[in-house]
Amino acid sequence: MRYLILVLGLIFPLLTFSQTQNKNELAEYSYSEFFQMIENEEDSVFRLDNALIFYNKLTDESFLAKENTSSTRSDTIHIRKALELENVVFDPFNRFSLLNRYLNQIEFHEKVVFTNVFGSFQNIRFLKISIGFNEYIPQLLEEINSNSKIETFSKFERLYFNKVIFDSDPHILCLKGGKQNVMLEINDCKFGGQNSDARSFFLLQSFGRVRFTNNQFKGSDSYSMSFFDNSDIVIENNDFGERFIDLDFPIENEKVDFVNNKYDFIAGLSLNENTSNFTIDWTQFQSGLINSDAYYDFLLKMAGGDNLKGQEFEKDAAILLHYKDAARFADNAAFREEIKLLGTINDIYKKQHDIESANASYIALKDLQTQRLQYVYQENPSFDTFFEWKVNQFLKIFSDYGTKPSKAITMSVYVILIFALIYLFFPNYWDSHGKDRMLYRYHFFLKYLNQNAGMHDVYLENKRDELAHYEGFRKFFEENGKTVPKIFLATALPLYRWSTASTKTSSWLLQKIDIFKGKWSDLPAQKKAIKTVLLLLVFFIAILYDLFIKMLNALMLSINTFTTLGFGEIPIKGLPRYLAIIQGFIGWFMLTIFSVSLISQLLN
Repeated sequence: MRYLILVLGLIFPLLTFSQTQNKNELAEYSYSEFFQMIENEEDSVFRLDNALIFYNKLTDESFLAKENTSSTRSDTIHIRKALELENVVFDPFNRFSLLNRYLNQIEFHEKVVFTNVFGSFQNIRFLKISIGFNEYIPQLLEEINSNSKIETFSKFERLYFNKVIFDSDPHILCLKGGKQNVMLEINDCKFGGQNSDARSFFLLQSFGRVRFTNNQFKGSDSYSMSFFDNSDIVIENNDFGERFIDLDFPIENEKVDFVNNKYDFIAGLSLNENTSNFTIDWTQFQSGLINSDAYYDFLLKMAGGDNLKGQEFEKDAAILLHYKDAARFADNAAFREEIKLLGTINDIYKKQHDIESANASYIALKDLQTQRLQYVYQENPSFDTFFEWKVNQFLKIFSDYGTKPSKAITMSVYVILIFALIYLFFPNYWDSHGKDRMLYRYHFFLKYLNQNAGMHDVYLENKRDELAHYEGFRKFFEENGKTVPKIFLATALPLYRWSTASTKTSSWLLQKIDIFKGKWSDLPAQKKAIKTVLLLLVFFIAILYDLFIKMLNALMLSINTFTTLGFGEIPIKGLPRYLAIIQGFIGWFMLTIFSVSLISQLLN
């Protein structure tokens, strides 16, 4: 059976390897010596690093064959040990010759791992092989892709690129696994050179597993990456920088993890309809996300139409920003595709019960819809288009389109406080004694300063009528309580004490703090100053208490108006009466939003 496998051959990689590895550092073995070392290896794994396998005309003729010919050997060499080769060059005609000769008629039965291995092979059978590249530029792949070919690695078990620098612009990397058990790893690589106007393309197709992690992108203005028919894809921790990255998943992939990548510019995404096993980190798209299919359709339309005639776009970035900030909601077809993408992502999060990401993607969807409604109103002004636009804006401000009930409560508190501040400067029925209470404070302190009596005496004098009423009640039930059931006397006495407790407690407290009795004008200068300070302190405390009560009444009035519109009665006059009606309408609307938002989140 003949297997023609292009491992890393022709001759271009040899030139690269010669630049990265000094030939003097390579141990040199002929082909016969190489296979003899494998045979002599006592361990089950043969490992060789930094070696040049050269052609010795006297001993190696049977190992090699020219292109499309057979070697002088008719039998097949069977290698039954596992091989691990790193930085090894199979030179088909000694010292990097350009003659096309191939290592021929060998079958490797155990696992083979090639890392930075160069050479050409014909009639070679690898049952298990992994091929990788470390810290060099794989020019072979660039040569293949420049001819628009797809390199198929159907006989490989694992293909990996580790810390490889791809410094050409534009870069085209087309790899096809050929079967589902082939694993592709591209890790810690750097892509892009100096040509910032270029657009690079990646095509990674039919691999069992794809690991694309910790890579950095520069150079090219944009990169298009397509993942066709792969079983398991991980795209993680890549730094895409300030360039447009378009990721396309056009054919069903069984599982995709697209997380923790860094974008400093707009991201493009295209998803197929079957996305049940997609894991997408929404926080990656802080700089913006667009539907790449819709964007490319827009570019085609722009190239052939007159809708943008007269506008010049020097770079793709300018076109991209124009599309993101205007065209994607102004163009009907683009808007439909953009809404479809965001809706698909939102459905993914809902299926995975990721409510936080679902809410964030839904907000992005509604923001785009709001931009669309604004554009429609500007193009066709009417009450309906204006109302729909403003309702969306209102819902955004007060509840993030119903995704955040707590925001509705927070905004409600702001509305209540603002209206309470307005009510504070206007009288209302609930605070009818507020002004009289302040006048009473002045009367009390002036009377106390001009009498020899103590502060508690002045206080009790002002409470004389109130105390006389309770004392009359006490005398009445003492005189008449002896001839009635004792239950009346037993309950009447505690009621009397409770009624007078506040007044007597205040009188007792004032008596304790009144340390300088007598008229203020008759006191010595030192005591006069101390008494002044103490009285001012007590006076301001009383005033602050009155202000607190007045603010509390204004707040309660605002809460009552916001929640119930005053039970049909608005306890305020003048201009605030009409403001209260407006507040009641706002309260009705916002409480409805809160209820709907809360129910929506509970159902989710």
